[in-house]
Amino acid sequence: MRRLRSRETTDLLLALLAFVLLPAGLFLLADHADPDLWWHLRTGRLIWETRGVPRADTFSFSAAGAPWVDHEWGFEALAYALYRLFGPFGLFLLKAAALGALLWLVHRLISSRAKALSVRVCVFSATSFVVLSLGSSCRPQLFTYLGCAALSLWPAAWLLVPWSWLHGGFLAGACLLLIFSFGRRPASPGLGGTLVAIAATAVNPYGLGLWRRVIDTLFFVPLRESVTEWQSVWSTAVPGYRVCFLLYAAALAAGWLWHGRRRAAERASWLAAAAGLAAGLVAVRHLPLLAILAAAPLAGALEALRAAPGLRPKARAADGAFFLGLNAALLCVVFLVASWALYWLPIRGGIPLGAIPAQTAEDAALGPRPGVVLYPKGAVRFIKENGLSARLMNPIETGGYLLWHLYPQCKVFIDTRMDQVYGEEQFRAYVDFAQGGPGAQSVLAKYEPDLVLHDALDLALPLKLTGLGWGIVYRDPDYLLMARRSGPFARLVKDYAQYPVIAPRSALPWLFP
Repeated sequence: MRRLRSRETTDLLLALLAFVLLPAGLFLLADHADPDLWWHLRTGRLIWETRGVPRADTFSFSAAGAPWVDHEWGFEALAYALYRLFGPFGLFLLKAAALGALLWLVHRLISSRAKALSVRVCVFSATSFVVLSLGSSCRPQLFTYLGCAALSLWPAAWLLVPWSWLHGGFLAGACLLLIFSFGRRPASPGLGGTLVAIAATAVNPYGLGLWRRVIDTLFFVPLRESVTEWQSVWSTAVPGYRVCFLLYAAALAAGWLWHGRRRAAERASWLAAAAGLAAGLVAVRHLPLLAILAAAPLAGALEALRAAPGLRPKARAADGAFFLGLNAALLCVVFLVASWALYWLPIRGGIPLGAIPAQTAEDAALGPRPGVVLYPKGAVRFIKENGLSARLMNPIETGGYLLWHLYPQCKVFIDTRMDQVYGEEQFRAYVDFAQGGPGAQSVLAKYEPDLVLHDALDLALPLKLTGLGWGIVYRDPDYLLMARRSGPFARLVKDYAQYPVIAPRSALPWLFP
């Protein structure tokens, strides 16, 4: 009896650690603001103010009036409404609800194939780690991960319609339904029902233009050249992504050879996992999708391995060792995460819960910076305090932040909507300018910006601009702001030349708001 109670206590502790505490810790520690978040919110505000979706760009001075098909308009309207009601906590609630629902669906999916707690813990921990590490930003693709998990559990074709209002990843859901139809999955809507649901996604403000926009994005070359998450796992500079992909590929191959090829009833799940493997190979951003689609077949294969007649006695003994080792490992991980999140960051470093800085000191001079995107909070404050209305040449990753805080007072040259609004030619002009290349002067002549915001540690462009009659008006450890010496902000250039001061870094420049 005592041994039974001890095992029940161990099971409960393991379930609590694996299914609640570890995912919650990862969720809280992945809370920096993604560069896309800002323009999503600004677009959501525009949708509510105009009572309609945007059809032409109004945010930039470089592509003003360019056609804009916004395939994430539903997410933007929802995110801004929650922000309007609850402030930044509303965005936290949105992300928590979406990820909580996603992990619940993943757990249901795994539990439908495996009864042993050891198997469920193993597969769920791997899936939640990949999803929360790579896909937990407050972004529209959360709903694509959620939709794929929902379809894997309940293949309801009607989900495609609201999904198409939230994110262009509804095409992944359409492919998943086609795979289920081909694999003859029970309860699948069939080929006819799937095609009707796909056609119904044309019921949106942009009609068939939405499909064309999403397909064009998939083949937009600059995304794969410049954005890590759009690169293949083989071409990315981050080896951890390749390791993750190879581990899943090896696990799926072994599971298929042991179990999958013998179970015709599970053919659809294995086909979906193979599609997830192909998607993960094509782009890093699809690795969470791979983890979600691989969860069910891997759980089934591990359960079959554990229940194999020749392995049953060994499985019981292995379970005991597995529980003991995994409990110890998870306890150590949770202790370290809790110590870092609840003591080291807020008490020793003065950092609010949820921040992940690479350093905690707010340097007042040039020096190492956190390993996430820093936003120009100081430069924005300077622009507001001086009442500057300007055409602002800016780094691409700061465009959304500038739009959120300065539009319509200032318009930007570019932001991360490069596949939706700006196009390849303008993106390459931006890259040449930002690097201080030979075309920088022609870009200035063509677009005539009033201010240039640039990385304070990259001096190639500032030196070039200095020779072209520009001067610094503001500088902090991360960014500098320049204007023409003979332009409307000549007084600010002269003032800075007389009193050149490096302003202190703004507090927590990687967090919202």
